[in-house]
This record gives sequence, C-alpha cells and structure tokens, in this order.
Amino acid sequence: MKIFYLLFAFVLLPSLCASAQYRAGETIYHPDKQFSHWEIAAAWEGSSSEISLTNGSTSSDGLHGISSRVLYYPFRAVAVGVEGTYFHEQSVRPLIQSYRASRLGVVGKFHLSVDTNPRIYLVAGAGQTSHRLKYISLFEGLDTTKDIFYGMFGIGTEITLYRSVFMLLEGRALYNKHTQLSRFYALTKRWESSARIGLGARF
Repeated sequence: MKIFYLLFAFVLLPSLCASAQYRAGETIYHPDKQFSHWEIAAAWEGSSSEISLTNGSTSSDGLHGISSRVLYYPFRAVAVGVEGTYFHEQSVRPLIQSYRASRLGVVGKFHLSVDTNPRIYLVAGAGQTSHRLKYISLFEGLDTTKDIFYGMFGIGTEITLYRSVFMLLEGRALYNKHTQLSRFYALTKRWESSARIGLGARF
C-alpha cells in the first residue's frame, strides 16, 4: 500500500504543475464546440481505513477493491453522478471470520484544466459505507451490518490515451460520521485517505 501511495505522489504532483499542452494540428477548444455529456470509469482503490478491537489494538490493514462511477456533464468542466466501491473480503483476527465493506454515494467533478493533457480536476461527494462483520461460529449471533455516512473531497489527474479514453489517478480524503461498528469493533479513526488508478471514457 505504501508503495502505491509513493507512486501516486510521483505521478500526480508533477501533473499539478503541468501547463496547457497543445500540439501542431490540434483543434483549440471553442465555447460553441460540442462536448461529451457522459463519462464512465472503473478503478482499483486502496484505502487506509482500518478496524480495531475497542481496546485499541489494530485488527486489519487497510482496504482495497474495485470502484466505478457514472457522470453526466451539464457543462464542459462540471459533472455530477454516482459512484460505488466494492472492497475485498478480509478475515480479521481473533473474532471476525469475514469483514467486507462497500460504498455508494453521489459525486461532483470540476475540471481545473479542460484543454490540457494531463487534465487536473477536483472531486467532492457524500454517501454511505456499509460494513458487514460476520463472526466466527462461536459468536455468530453477533453478526453485524453497520451503515456509516461519509463526506469526501479529493484531487486527480487524467491522461488521454486514445480519443475519449483516459487513465485516471486520484487521491481522496474521507470523513466518517461515526466509528463504532459493533460491540467489539470500531474504525480506528474518522478520517481516512484513499487512492485510485483506473481507466475511463467519455461519450
């Protein structure tokens, strides 16, 4: 996970300093020009979110899974839509046989540099994370599903690969309204960071 965050910083930070790059023969944007109104994207996501026993000892080591989103552009630089993430299942010692988290929310996206390659954008959103804890057979009566509201903001970069297809790299910060998951387990902290790398397309 740490290696991924270092890679993220290595690629994203230089992109933030990128200026507009136009090549000979390219058409410069004109306000009346048509633009794609829809965007879909899928990405791998790694999150720093951890759960722990209520006595404070950490029991998990972050989350990772697959995310996707669908956006609509009412304006060329602004998009709104929905997104979700399905994190891989974990076994959390000593009591949890299966721990799985999934996330669904609304998101807004604002491009800071529409006509550059790479393009820089901001994201913000809110939604709900569902945490499912399935205990070992001895404590199966304590199985719990806890839904927690979150708020999110982040920054990302897109690199055009071919026509409307692009690669994305995105960093986020999330705030969880609550931390308690069950009688024995809780999130280690309200704030978590996450990073995404994936592909998208506009049409």
